[in-house]
Amino acid sequence: MTEPITRELTLHCSAEHAFASFTTEFGSWWPPEYTWSGAGLESIALGHGVGDCCSEIGPAGFRLDWGTILGWEPGERLLFSWHIGADRVPCPNPGDASTIEVRFEQVPGAHSRLIFEHRDLDRHGDTAEAYRAALDSDAG
Repeated sequence: MTEPITRELTLHCSAEHAFASFTTEFGSWWPPEYTWSGAGLESIALGHGVGDCCSEIGPAGFRLDWGTILGWEPGERLLFSWHIGADRVPCPNPGDASTIEVRFEQVPGAHSRLIFEHRDLDRHGDTAEAYRAALDSDAG
C-alpha cells in the first residue's frame, strides 16, 4: 500500500478565511506551470459544492476537468478526486483517481491549521510509488 502524502501548515488567519482563500482564490495561487495549459492558462478553479468540477480553461477555450469535489464543508474541509495520473495524463475513470483532503482547523490566537492529505495513490496503478515520490518532492 502506498502511503499518503501529508502536510500541515499554520496560517495567520481564521479557518473560515483559509478555506475561502484556498477555494475561491485557487487560480491566484496555483502555479500555471503545474497545469496543462502552462503560459496559455486562462483560468483554473475549484467548483463550490459536491459534484462540481476542478478544472482549467486554456487556449481557445480548451477545458480540462482534473478533479471532482466529493466533500464541501466551508471553513472546515474540502475533499476532491485527483484525475491526473503519474504520466500527467487525465484519468477519466473515477476508480483510477486518488483523493485529496484539505482540512482547516481553528487554533488559539486567530490562527488556523491547514492539514493536507493526498491518499488512494494505489489507484494510479504500477506507477503509484514513483508518482508518490514525485508528488512528495520539493517540486511536487
